[in-house]
Amino acid sequence: MAIAFVTGTSTGIGAATAVSLARAGHTVYAGMRNPHRQDELHEAVAREELDVHIVAHDVDDDSSAKAAIVAAGRIDVLVNNAGIGVMGSLEETPLSQIRSAIETNYFGAVRCIQAVFPACANDKAAASSMSLRWPDVLRWRLRLLTPHRSGRSKQ
Repeated sequence: MAIAFVTGTSTGIGAATAVSLARAGHTVYAGMRNPHRQDELHEAVAREELDVHIVAHDVDDDSSAKAAIVAAGRIDVLVNNAGIGVMGSLEETPLSQIRSAIETNYFGAVRCIQAVFPACANDKAAASSMSLRWPDVLRWRLRLLTPHRSGRSKQ
């Protein structure tokens, strides 16, 4: 099975992606800025005994972004999910908010890619990416809130 690193896993799509990958048998490193905050991902991991390692990871900080990914070791799949939204009209939105969104949404992804790809090149591993369709995301979100019931037990 693959080893995946998912950014922005404290809520929403990131948490649902981490849970879905772990349920499928993959090892998941779930990056979030505050890993000590008890949230839906912590609850799902504890309830289902999933192979998810929750790690401190801030995509806006060069050292944090790199350190968490390097510490995870081999990574087969990187899911760049961390992101922030800015609401309002462009003419009324302060430039500082727009810069913050670009820092997180664009440069945060670049930081993570730069941290992962050297190891992929050294190991001659294929770089993987994931895309999500909204129906899948909504289904995963609903599953995250419901205990998983499969026929297999966790050993």
